[in-house]
Amino acid sequence: MKKLLLFTTLLLITSTCFSQKEALTWFFGNKIRLNFHAGGEFPQQFFPSSMIARNGSFCLSDKVSGQPIFYSNGEYVWSEGHVPMPNGSEIYGTALNQQPGIAFEV
Repeated sequence: MKKLLLFTTLLLITSTCFSQKEALTWFFGNKIRLNFHAGGEFPQQFFPSSMIARNGSFCLSDKVSGQPIFYSNGEYVWSEGHVPMPNGSEIYGTALNQQPGIAFEV
């Protein structure tokens, strides 16, 4: 009986859990954006992105909806609307780094 109760409890707990969607959208390369949220076997490629990154890039997405909040190549920061953010230029990074920065939620 205890095993059945434990199994039922774990089943109910895991059925209400959801994964974070922070990594569903990737920005990289020559103005390319991949979206893994669209479903299907392969990610969908979207244009445009404002970023040209020869090596590394980073972005931050909303953990509930998976929609991008901002992205950067280390030199400039763009909003989800693909426009430069206020104070998002000349941030003293370089687009030639392998990992030009890191984005995290505070």
